[in-house]
Amino acid sequence: MKRMTLIIFLLCFVPIVGCAQPLSKQLIKRDTTMLQQREVERYDFEATKNGTIDVITEQDGWILEKSSMWPSGPFYDEYAPAKDFYKIQKCFYPSGTMRSKIVLFGGVAIGIYEEYDKAGNLLKVEDEDKKFGKIKPKDIVELLEKEGWFNRETGENKITEKEVLPTTGEFYREIIKYVQIRYVPKQATGERSYWEIAIEPRFMMWITTYIVDGETGEFTKEKTFEMRYE
Repeated sequence: MKRMTLIIFLLCFVPIVGCAQPLSKQLIKRDTTMLQQREVERYDFEATKNGTIDVITEQDGWILEKSSMWPSGPFYDEYAPAKDFYKIQKCFYPSGTMRSKIVLFGGVAIGIYEEYDKAGNLLKVEDEDKKFGKIKPKDIVELLEKEGWFNRETGENKITEKEVLPTTGEFYREIIKYVQIRYVPKQATGERSYWEIAIEPRFMMWITTYIVDGETGEFTKEKTFEMRYE
């Protein structure tokens, strides 16, 4: 596929107001000993009819997707309500024992990552939030909201085919299809950390890209047209 990009405009260095508190105490304050002692979640063979079907349910505003069995094992995608704006992905061994649990904000791991062996023993716990500077995932969500892309309270948005979405996990699940989010830490750049967010509403080839300073919140915004043809 060939690509032709036309830069339309550039708005420079607008600060994000304020710094956020951690996304959720539940995501960043977990005791390793408690993780080791608690019963590890297992794959739901009953709901998926022994791993032969995919299952989607809603519970307390969360959208819960349970996959059928794959050669490497099944997985869950659990989408948080709109106000939280993230998903949890759980991977399982073919036996049904949990393999890993990760919290995702776009393509960025946040909160606590957990990894287990086939017997269900905890192998690894990592606080993914340690890599962030002053600008946290919540700041990025608030920036996009202030820029008018969506409203988590009403479900209104300018990104998806539907102008109004439910404020359940469906909100994040649908919007993130059109939004790419990545974080580049200071260690990778040798200078300053930054966030990169690319939004392509309704896949109409007009892409708005934000580069946000990971410490100050200052950002650039660039709108481009990306022509695609075979």
